[in-house]
Amino acid sequence: MSVDINKLTFFRRQSHVLMDEPQTVVLKHGLSFNAALSRKITQSGYKRCKLALDIKDDDYSSANNLYIVLTNEEIENGGTTLPLTHPQRNNGGTIRYFVACKELIDRVPRFDAMRNSSSRSERRLFVKQLQENIFQVTIEANFENEVQDYKDLPKKGGVYRYLKDGSVVEIGSSNNLRVRASQHKKDNMEFDQVQFSIIENKVERLKVERKHLSAFKSKYGAFPKYNKVLPPILKTEGGLLI
Repeated sequence: MSVDINKLTFFRRQSHVLMDEPQTVVLKHGLSFNAALSRKITQSGYKRCKLALDIKDDDYSSANNLYIVLTNEEIENGGTTLPLTHPQRNNGGTIRYFVACKELIDRVPRFDAMRNSSSRSERRLFVKQLQENIFQVTIEANFENEVQDYKDLPKKGGVYRYLKDGSVVEIGSSNNLRVRASQHKKDNMEFDQVQFSIIENKVERLKVERKHLSAFKSKYGAFPKYNKVLPPILKTEGGLLI
């Protein structure tokens, strides 16, 4: 039997594909840009950047997106322009830029939680180019908030993770975190700690819930104690849920 090799689809290593995508890694004192993103910056001719968040009422816990705005504006004391500092070159001469922004990392709970992870993959975020000099980074929810008493939960929508004696027993989402936890307590669900992220959008909540449940099952071979199935996938059409 003969085989036409030109019609075959060859397997690519996923790591190579990922590394070709613009990414940033959250470090203790700032953001490190991978080679793909650094290459775009070098080609643009910009030497500095500004960082902006989509927060509401100065509430940094509500930040969902970071915007990297490239600029050549001069750096001034008290200004918002930051240097793209000390590009690092590996043995192949690849440049990797870094921007020092420890104060921003400190203020945004999701960034703060990410930088404490020992896994580099859990500190990595993908970067989307919106314009020639503007990039968007979606700051993924990672259960960055925590309470011991469920009565201290906010009456807001979000994703949650219940723990009992340090082990995860439930991952879920709700449009009212405190009410949902109260219902679960009445149903005799046992947990002594709640980790959560505020997410008002229902589609986004379910997306994040599915992601963390799938990751848990992949790692441990089963869902947490009180979970049975993955939540449904919701889509929008014309602004409406379908």
